Amino acid sequence: MYQYHNNPEYNLLSVRHFSHFEVAKSTKALVTVNRLLSENDRPSLEHIAIDFRKVVSATLYNTDRALHSLMHEKMLAVPADLGMYRLCDKENPVTPTLWERLSRTKEVIQQGGFLENDPLNLFNEQELLTHLNLPTDIKIFDDDLDWQTANFGQSLPDT
Repeated sequence: MYQYHNNPEYNLLSVRHFSHFEVAKSTKALVTVNRLLSENDRPSLEHIAIDFRKVVSATLYNTDRALHSLMHEKMLAVPADLGMYRLCDKENPVTPTLWERLSRTKEVIQQGGFLENDPLNLFNEQELLTHLNLPTDIKIFDDDLDWQTANFGQSLPDT
């Protein structure tokens, strides 16, 4: 499962994953959210922060590059200098599997022109806010935010 929150004030898209993580979930979430953002919000994005700290299980099933390549073909244009940041919990036993999943698809993300730079892996929100030079008192993954839920099919064109 995942939810997303767009913060236009900081040009920041936050995506949080929780529960079970499988079958290209992160790529599906990015494609879906990318297509659901308004035409005004998408070009102004500067940062995507993805929170994996509440993931309770993950497998290496469906981490093949072909699947991710097909997914990235569905992406709409985003700024070339878009930064991606991933939050994980060092103590979560799932984290090594998540890192392996993400490293297997890194090449596809870069070849598709989705990201020029490698995603940065971090372990807490304060570290992320400091890196982004954002106010350290904002809560980018707070439960009180207006989190949206969407499914992959909702974002695809009808053709």
